[in-house]
Amino acid sequence: MKIKGGQTLHSVDNNDLWSNNTSKYKIIFDMRNTSPMIRGLLNAVKDPIKTAIWKINPNGADKQVVDYVNENFFTRMNFFEFLTYALYFLDYGYMAFEKEWIADNGKYYLKLHPRMPFSIVSWTYDYKKGTVVSATQMTTNGTVDIPMKNLFLLINDRQTLDPEGQSILRPLYRAYVLSEEVEVASADGLKKNAMGIPIAQYPDNIDKDDEEKIENFLKGIRSSPNSYFMEKGDIHFRFQGVEGRTADPAPFLNKLNSDVFNSQSAGIFTLSTANRGSRAVGSTLAPPFYNRIASIAAAMSFAINDLIKEMVDLNFKADTYPKIMASGISAKDIVEKAYAIAAVKDFLQGVDLTQYLLDGFEIPITVGGKK
Repeated sequence: MKIKGGQTLHSVDNNDLWSNNTSKYKIIFDMRNTSPMIRGLLNAVKDPIKTAIWKINPNGADKQVVDYVNENFFTRMNFFEFLTYALYFLDYGYMAFEKEWIADNGKYYLKLHPRMPFSIVSWTYDYKKGTVVSATQMTTNGTVDIPMKNLFLLINDRQTLDPEGQSILRPLYRAYVLSEEVEVASADGLKKNAMGIPIAQYPDNIDKDDEEKIENFLKGIRSSPNSYFMEKGDIHFRFQGVEGRTADPAPFLNKLNSDVFNSQSAGIFTLSTANRGSRAVGSTLAPPFYNRIASIAAAMSFAINDLIKEMVDLNFKADTYPKIMASGISAKDIVEKAYAIAAVKDFLQGVDLTQYLLDGFEIPITVGGKK
């Protein structure tokens, strides 16, 4: 029986600015570069992935195949730089790389050139097949079409045929905009209220020219580099402070900042949204935080493994393929480990703890060329 349904092209976004690529990428650029909180959030997610132990698992593949993949990723390629660019798929919803195959010593080696999302202006689709055919990129020399077979994409939260995915910053947008507006209004109000309202008192019979001069003086007094003014005759100036209680923006700003951290995508990333001790935070909220980061690294590994298969097939006749993997992404609670070691030591009274652990975990130690 034939299926009748199909993929949709675009997801629905009720914000006009966010559904338009030109404004969307400007918003993302501003959010990640002007908000210390959002920049800190992105760093907290990305840094453990950058500093993880990335290595090639042979997975039963021939040694020459494993050596080739290792050489391509960790010798010929700056893998840390690749990760830095690749992780922009979290910021922008996707990240694209153009493939370049370089022939050398009888093999084809892969070089990946980053193509930033804000430079991709459109996509070409094959609606009958439900596939993306190519991307159109704006370059310094005009637009160029890049076939999809020449692109490597990392996509976050893809929901439709549209390859652009969803930025992890999208749920933060509303709180970010309101926070920016409140901060600007509060700073403006503070500046004006701290100085007071400039007032001039002058006789009723003053001529129009002098009245206009006084008015212009009052208008420019806040921006004037002078910290004084001179009075003459019956013309007097003063600053009238704001009376009564003005609105305190702090509670509202605190709520907006909390909304940023409690949004759908950021809630699981935060290590603390309350006043708790750092050790308590580490022991209770760190595991889900690092589990989420590990799942991001795993998703990246799956995509890169498809790339490895393409690399190997181009150079070898292979039945099994090496796989890239990331390890070392976990919470490190030093106090908890210290208590655990102390407990083991008490249990093994009179036993060399170091030797016991080495033997128990079959860890080979080489000293002076001998194990």
